[in-house]
Amino acid sequence: MVSRLCFGTMSFGYVNDAEESERLVKTALDLGINFFDTAVAYTNGQSEEFLGKAISGVRDQVVIATKFGCRQEIGEGVNDRNSSRYHIRQAVETSLRRLRTDRIDLYLVHMPHHGMNLEETLETLDDLVRQGKVLYIGCSNFPAWLLCKSLWISDVKRLRSFVVLQSVYNLIERGIEIEIAPLCKAEGIGIMAYRGLCRGILAGHYLESGLAQADDAGKELAELYSSGIASLKKFAGDHGKTTAQAAIAWTLAQPGITCSVVGPTRVHELEELASAVDWELTPDQSSDIKSAFPVPNAEHQIGVHAQWRTRLDLLL
Repeated sequence: MVSRLCFGTMSFGYVNDAEESERLVKTALDLGINFFDTAVAYTNGQSEEFLGKAISGVRDQVVIATKFGCRQEIGEGVNDRNSSRYHIRQAVETSLRRLRTDRIDLYLVHMPHHGMNLEETLETLDDLVRQGKVLYIGCSNFPAWLLCKSLWISDVKRLRSFVVLQSVYNLIERGIEIEIAPLCKAEGIGIMAYRGLCRGILAGHYLESGLAQADDAGKELAELYSSGIASLKKFAGDHGKTTAQAAIAWTLAQPGITCSVVGPTRVHELEELASAVDWELTPDQSSDIKSAFPVPNAEHQIGVHAQWRTRLDLLL
């Protein structure tokens, strides 16, 4: 059982030092958050290390998700990345050591990549579950066709199957609604929705401060959805809430969403987002908010990394 908010620790070692990271974890626990997400690739391992130190003494009270299979993760060698049997065995031992634990509660394939062998990856993950080093497995950033193929391989080979998908989902980037969310519902797969504030755009900060702090993609989206963000801010204010709380509450109100992965870097930000959990939107409110964010073209409906949207030459 996990909390509706999952604390994403990508900032540990990048924005937050060890002391700040520990303070954030303690605050999260006090707020009832028991789910923490990290990755072997984050901040050269400091994210896992800081999280492991912060949860020492309360390990059995928390659920840890970590990920493998992204850019260079544990070194600069040719086999120090991706999802081969060799690399997964290296990566899991590295994560266990950094996290100061004897098992990983949820182990995720971070991202698809060219040349990946799904059968080999799933066989290796099945071995790790049998060994007790991993309890459950999942994937991140998989398009629907690749998730479906993974489930089929697990079924016919009688291997442990993915029980969770972590994917981008927010009021602006709603691509998972087309195929991924229906697939997850049909197969009983939980969805960890990340980037709930869409690079901070849905927090409404750019309405006051302008777009100087946004990257090019952020500027485009903030301008495109400025009226929707203004409507969201008004709706939140009418209910005594912040714009960010309204955005997260909307995500949590959507069918099939297990949790929203948030990555606040300050205690007050964490406290603000945690308050969104208790705000239960009605179906009409949820629909009204969504209507303020029409999707103008297919590119804003991706919901997974663009290069994997139609890459049928990926496998196998």
